[in-house]
Amino acid sequence: MLLPFNRVMRNPTLKTELETKGLGDNYSFGFPMYTVGQCADILIFRPALVPVGEDQLAHIEPCREVARRFNQVYCGVDPQTEDEDYVKAGGLFPIPQGKVGRVARLIGTDGVNKMSKSLNNAIFLTDTFKQIKKKIGGLYTGRQSMTEPGDINNALFQYVRAFIQDQERVAELERRYAAGDNIGDGHIKVEVAEAIDKLREPMRERRKAYEGKDGDEKILSLLREHTRRANDAAEETLYLAKKAMRLDFGPRRLLFE
Repeated sequence: MLLPFNRVMRNPTLKTELETKGLGDNYSFGFPMYTVGQCADILIFRPALVPVGEDQLAHIEPCREVARRFNQVYCGVDPQTEDEDYVKAGGLFPIPQGKVGRVARLIGTDGVNKMSKSLNNAIFLTDTFKQIKKKIGGLYTGRQSMTEPGDINNALFQYVRAFIQDQERVAELERRYAAGDNIGDGHIKVEVAEAIDKLREPMRERRKAYEGKDGDEKILSLLREHTRRANDAAEETLYLAKKAMRLDFGPRRLLFE
């Protein structure tokens, strides 16, 4: 009722996924339902901002539509209300905004598709430096020599800008690469691999606390605690949503009280 099927199927990210996997019309209902489920996952916490990659912005728009529609139908909010004023006007759900970080989209190590575990083109937190170096080394640029002017918008330079923190060094690499100033792809790839490995160093240190014989229990303890906190927040939203819809029949034990 709040999200028609035809609207779900117009999601450009969903269309791209179906095309990439070559499914045509032969896909399970789980594909379009993923978009609906994502709306529920987001709205259950009633966020104002949702951190996403650029390619996921399209998933936020259905959430915004559902939030507007619910607030209008069940909370009596005027459809002319500005998005930022829906809660002030008596709505249950804020109209969430997508928050895109500095690296809006990162291409995979195949240089074609976005980074994804299922496409086998991802760098993992558990990868060794040798594995990272090998993956970055496989990025294709089409450049034949160190003196050939290169395209600074290619896949390699997406990684340069994403992971090399020294912006003066990034600018220097861009200048020399574009001019074919005696700089090879291999050198840049090693520099990128080193930058990624350095970024992961504190993560590796934190991971050590969860290794060893007590590691599994520590991880399970964290999962239990944060699941409880998430469930409390979700339970409150579910209660308030049912109350707005006049579906709160009978006494209910509220986990958030």
